[in-house]
Order: sequence, then structure tokens, then C-alpha cells
Amino acid sequence: MMNLMGLLYPVVIAVITYVIYYFVIKLAINHSNMTREIYSLRMDLNELERRQAERFERMDAHYEAQNTLLREQNEILLRQNRRTE
Repeated sequence: MMNLMGLLYPVVIAVITYVIYYFVIKLAINHSNMTREIYSLRMDLNELERRQAERFERMDAHYEAQNTLLREQNEILLRQNRRTE
């Protein structure tokens, strides 16, 4: 029984030490500027993603308009080629 207690005490002390360290580190992280920095970085990333999505939408609209103009130009050129033939 004493051998078991001799093995149990270091394990209990280690577990208590790790639990205390866990809560101390968790408390330090929650009260640090790191969480605010991470939150602000996430907000910045969301803003950048929104801007990029808007930019892609504008580019798509521009390319669609450009494709429409190119189709019209191709039709005009085909008509002119048919007239000259």
C-alpha cells in the first residue's frame, strides 16, 4: 500500500501543477492583447474578402460587357466580309 501511495503522490502533484498552469495560461491569454489582435485581424480579413468579392464581381461585369462588345464587333466584321465576297 505504501508503494502505491509513493507512486500516487508525484502523479497527484503533477496533475495539480498542470491544472494550475493551464488556468494561469488561460487567464493570461484571455486578458492579453493577443485576443483583441486576433479579433481585429479576423475583422480585417473579412473586410479584405468582402472587397475582393466586390472586385471580382466588377471584373466579371466588365468582362461580360467586353465579351458582348467583341461579339458585336465580330458580327459586324463577318457582315463586312460577306459583302466584299
